[in-house]
Amino acid sequence: MDQRPEYLRIRKNIKNKTLTEILSLKKEVREQEARADLGEAAFHRDGKPKTVKHREQSDNGTTKLHPARNHRQPLVPPKAYYKDVPKKREEIIRNFPQDHLGSTGHVSETTVGKMHNRSVILTFDNFGKSSYKPGKGGDKGSKYSDQSQLQEGLCNYATMLHAIWPMDYTGIVMWRVLIEGGWGNVAGGDERKKSELCIEFFNAILHDNCGKAVHDQYPCVYEQMKAKWQRLVEKMYPRYPSASAGAGSSSSHNNQNSQSGSSGQKNKNSAGTGNSSSRGGTKSGASSNRGGGYSSRGGGGGGGGGSRVNPRPTNAGPIAKDARGLEVCFGYNNKNGCRRIPIDATTCRDNHSQVLYAHFCSDWNKSTSIHCLKPHSRHGNH
Repeated sequence: MDQRPEYLRIRKNIKNKTLTEILSLKKEVREQEARADLGEAAFHRDGKPKTVKHREQSDNGTTKLHPARNHRQPLVPPKAYYKDVPKKREEIIRNFPQDHLGSTGHVSETTVGKMHNRSVILTFDNFGKSSYKPGKGGDKGSKYSDQSQLQEGLCNYATMLHAIWPMDYTGIVMWRVLIEGGWGNVAGGDERKKSELCIEFFNAILHDNCGKAVHDQYPCVYEQMKAKWQRLVEKMYPRYPSASAGAGSSSSHNNQNSQSGSSGQKNKNSAGTGNSSSRGGTKSGASSNRGGGYSSRGGGGGGGGGSRVNPRPTNAGPIAKDARGLEVCFGYNNKNGCRRIPIDATTCRDNHSQVLYAHFCSDWNKSTSIHCLKPHSRHGNH
């Protein structure tokens, strides 16, 4: 009876049907089940969540498992249900199968025991492995020297969290934020400084989550973690153009630079009318500005806006930024190319300010009001 479709479970719907019709319906149901097993159900519209009732059963976590364990995660935001998640596990069990997680021996039993209480503050040192040796120099923040150590520590935390608190999403969301943040690429080529930024972020999130657990609140979600990352970037690298700066801040930045440029031009004009002739008797400087020329400083040159270290040509639209929040390098988009320090295929660092810039196309489409941002130079492609 339970295997029939709902409309065939009602007696009045089948009592007037012949055996041939019932067998035909049975065949149709089996064909639908076969198509669903092949994944075709993914193309159907979303179903509605149903109320599932279970008989009273015991669950000891080993030999007897309640069927409710096999349900999917709740279909509502964590704010609606996380208040029911306990602050700590009453029974602390440090030794449990971890071979299927690949984490056997990666996290100490002491740390596993502490993870049973969500209000206990832990740090990255509880999960990371370092080649740092005390007495060899360096500080605590430089214990982890490369990205692989950061990823291993975060993986150890996420797997243990999944085993003890399966409804806690912190490890997965932190991983996403760190990927979007380029694992600290704002620090340039210094791997230890990258590690310091990522570890500072990790520890800050765990500290916040402990406070939330004490007050029966749900752990930090993606938007909160993203905002935390941006604040840390602005704090540790104030010259870095944060991704949180929207079009409003970009336009105000342009206005400030254009105002400073115009005031500077007025000062030059008031200094004397023979200014251009004293520098060679030509107006090459003005023509260079109109054409978006670039000087040798920082790989840039004159332009109609932007900062002095990353001057922009006129009519370039708002300041272009890539997905990491880095301002696009206008030297890269000029016919002379970028003269800054290369970091990787898509990033450079200014020689003087140490600010990072992105190597993407800065072409501004007026009709769509968006930048191209493809991995090619504006020069020769637009």
